[in-house]
Amino acid sequence: MAGETSNARFGRRLAAARLALWWEALWPALWPGLGVAGLFVALAWAGVIERLPATIHAMTLGLFGLWLLWAWRRVPEALALPARERARRRLETDNAVPHRALEVLDDSLGLDNGDDPMTHALWHSHRARAAARVDGLRVKAPSPELFRHDPYALRAAVILALVVTGVAAGPLAASRLGQALVPHFGRGGAGGGGEATGFTAWITPPGYTRLPPVYLGAQGAAPGLGLRVPAGASVIARLYGTVAGAIAIDDEARDLEQIEPGTFAGETTVTAGSLLRLLDDGSELAAWPIEVIADAPPTVGFPAPLGASERRSLRIAFEAHDDYGVASVALRLRLGGPGRPGVEPLVVVPLGGSTGRPEAKGTVFKDLTAHPWAGLDVIAELTATDAIGQVARSAPVTIALPERNFRNPVARAVIAQRKRLVANPTQRRAVAQALAGIADEPQAYGGRLAVFLALDVATITLVRHAAPETDAAMVDLLWDLALDLEEGRVAGAEAALRAAQEALEQALQNGASDAEIARLMDDLRAAMSEYLQAMTEEAMRRGIDPDAAQAMPNGQMITSEDLARMLDEAQRAAESGSREEAQRMLSDLREMLENLQAMQSMMEPGSQAQSMNQGLNELGQMLRQQQQLRDRAFAEQQRQQGDGAMPGEQGQPRPGQGSQPGQGGQPGRNGQPGGMGQMAADQEALRQQLGDLLRQLGEAGVPLPDALARADQAMGQAQGALEGNNPGAAAQAQGEALSALREGMGALSEEMARQLGTDPGQGPAAKAAPAPTATP
Repeated sequence: MAGETSNARFGRRLAAARLALWWEALWPALWPGLGVAGLFVALAWAGVIERLPATIHAMTLGLFGLWLLWAWRRVPEALALPARERARRRLETDNAVPHRALEVLDDSLGLDNGDDPMTHALWHSHRARAAARVDGLRVKAPSPELFRHDPYALRAAVILALVVTGVAAGPLAASRLGQALVPHFGRGGAGGGGEATGFTAWITPPGYTRLPPVYLGAQGAAPGLGLRVPAGASVIARLYGTVAGAIAIDDEARDLEQIEPGTFAGETTVTAGSLLRLLDDGSELAAWPIEVIADAPPTVGFPAPLGASERRSLRIAFEAHDDYGVASVALRLRLGGPGRPGVEPLVVVPLGGSTGRPEAKGTVFKDLTAHPWAGLDVIAELTATDAIGQVARSAPVTIALPERNFRNPVARAVIAQRKRLVANPTQRRAVAQALAGIADEPQAYGGRLAVFLALDVATITLVRHAAPETDAAMVDLLWDLALDLEEGRVAGAEAALRAAQEALEQALQNGASDAEIARLMDDLRAAMSEYLQAMTEEAMRRGIDPDAAQAMPNGQMITSEDLARMLDEAQRAAESGSREEAQRMLSDLREMLENLQAMQSMMEPGSQAQSMNQGLNELGQMLRQQQQLRDRAFAEQQRQQGDGAMPGEQGQPRPGQGSQPGQGGQPGRNGQPGGMGQMAADQEALRQQLGDLLRQLGEAGVPLPDALARADQAMGQAQGALEGNNPGAAAQAQGEALSALREGMGALSEEMARQLGTDPGQGPAAKAAPAPTATP
C-alpha cells in the first residue's frame, strides 16, 4: 500500500514536470503567431486597414493569413506532451538528484534473481530510499526563455501598440476590428451596423437642450431601433466604400460631400419626419424609425398675487417652465380702464435672464412709483421666452400700480395733478390752473423760490405747449418737485440707490465681465452709504431714534458694515461664477432696505408701530416679574408642606431671587403674614400695569389680543388665592397668566410684523420674550 502511495505521488510530480516541459515548448511556438495577430489588431484599431482600397485590403488580409500560418508552423509539434523519461529527468535536474536515482521507481527486479530472498530485500530497500525522495520533489516554474527566440524584444513593441491604439479607438475598437476583417468591394453590406457596414454616424441635439449626442450603429443605436430626436437636431454621417452617400429623412434626401474616393461626409437638420436613412447611390445602408420631438412653448404665471411692499415697490412673484430652459421672463404693463384712445404704450419690466434650467421662479421688487402710471389701474401679464424665441403669456390681471404715499400736503396736491394729467391729457389747462393756485400760496411750501419757479414753469408750459412730449416732461418735473417737497436729500439718495441696484442686477443677468461687476459694486456701495446717511438725518429731523431707524423687524441692528459685508459676499459669489447666488444676495439686500425704510416710517412718535414696540418691551418685563412671583408662590407652598423651611421664614425670597418694589417681610393686607400679603400686593400691582398697557394700546388703535384679557383674569385669580393663603392655587393661576402673556406677545408681534410687511416669525417678540425658566 505504501508503494502504491509513493507511486501515485511520483506520478503527480511527473505530470507536473511534463506540463512544465510542454509549456516551455509551446509558448515559444505560439508567440510569433500571436505577435502577427497583435500587429494586425493594432493596425485595425488605428483605422489603417479599413481605409485601404478593397483589393489591397483583401491582399493584406491574405498576407497576414499566410504570415500567421508560417509563424505557427511549429505549433503542432509543440502540442505533443513530452515523454515520461524527459519529465523524470526534469525532476532530477530541478531537485539535484544524483546518479539518476529516480529511475529505480520505474524499474523492476530482473527475473534471474527473482527467487533470492536477499536480493528481494535489497531491491525493496533500494526502492524505499528512492520513494523517500518523492515527498521532497518540487517542479520549478516553466521558463520558456522567450528572449532567446525574440532577441530584439519585438513583443514589447506589439504590446505597446495594442495599448495605445486600443485606448485611442475606445468604444469603436470592436467595430474597427470587424471592418478590418471584411474588405468592401463596391460598398458596405446593407443591413449591418456601425463601422461594419461602412459608416459612422451620430445625432447631435441643439445646444440649448443640453442633451448628449446619440451614436448610431455598432457603437450606439443599432439600425431599426426607434429614436426620439429633438427638433432642430443635426445628423452627421461619414460613409466608407460607397459610390454616392446621402442622408434621408423620409423621402427628402441630402447628398453628402465626397471627401476622398469612396468616402462621403456631411450633415442635415431634423425638423420633421418618421424615418432616418443612410443611403449609398439610392440603396439603403441602414435606417432608424424616429419621433421628432417639437420644442414646446414655455408656460408662465403668477404663483402669488401682485402686491406692494412697504416702500411701495411692486412685488412680483413669477414662475415659468419650459421643456429645455427658460431664456427670459418679463412683466408687461399697459393702462387699463375704458375709454383709452388708440393703442396704449407698453411698459416691459425684465425679471430674469437665462437660467439654463427648465424652471425659473422667484420674487422681484420693482420700484415704479416714479412712473406716470403710478396710482392708476394697469393690466399686467407675465411673458416667458425660450431659447428659440417662443413666447408664452400669463392670464392678465388688473391692479392699481403702487404709488408713493406723500405726507407733505403740497406734495400730495402736486402728485394729484400729475395723475390727472397722465389719466386725461386733454385736461392740461385745468391742471395748469390748479398748479397756479398752489403756487399762489407760498406759505404752504415755506416760500421756497425753487418750488415757486417749478410750479410756474409747469403752468406756463402746459398752457402754451400742448404736445405729448411736453406733457411727459411736465410729468417728470412734477414728480421731482413732489420728492423735493417730501424728503429733500433722501429722495435723491434713494433714487440713486435703486438705479445702482438695478444696474448691477441687469449686469449679472447679462453675464457682464468681472471688471464691470466690480465697478457697479463700487457704485452700489457709494449709493448705499449716501442713502443710509440721508435716512439717518431724516430720522433725526422727524424725531425718530437713529438706532430705531436702522433696526430690523426682528429687533437686530443693521449697520453699514453689515450691508458692506453682504455686498462683498455677493461680489465674491459673482467672481467665482455663482451669478445666481449673487443675484439672490442682492434680492435679500433689497428686501432688507425695504424693511429699514418701513421701520423708519412706522417708528415715528405716536404711530401704532411705536406703541406696539413699547408694548412688547413692557410685556417682556411683566413676563419676568410674573415668573418671579410664581417662583415665590411655589417656595411658600413648599414651606407650608414642611419641605425644610424654618419658622419665621414665611414669605422670604430664596437666595439670588430678585425682589420687587415693596417686597419684604412687613405685614400685608387683611392681617395676613407679611410674605403672603406682600405677594398679593405685588400681584395686584402687576395686574394694574397690564391694565394700563391695554388702555394705552387701545387708545393708539392697536387691536388687543384676547390672550392679554385672559392674562388679566388669571392675575386676578392669583391675587385672590394669595389673599386666601393658598399658594398652590396662586401658582397655578400665575402659570396660566404666564401662558396668556406669552400668547399675547406673540399675537402682538404678528400684528406688528403684518403692518411692517415682514415674516411674523421674525417680529420683536423674538427679542422681548424671555425663555421660560424652570419652576421649583
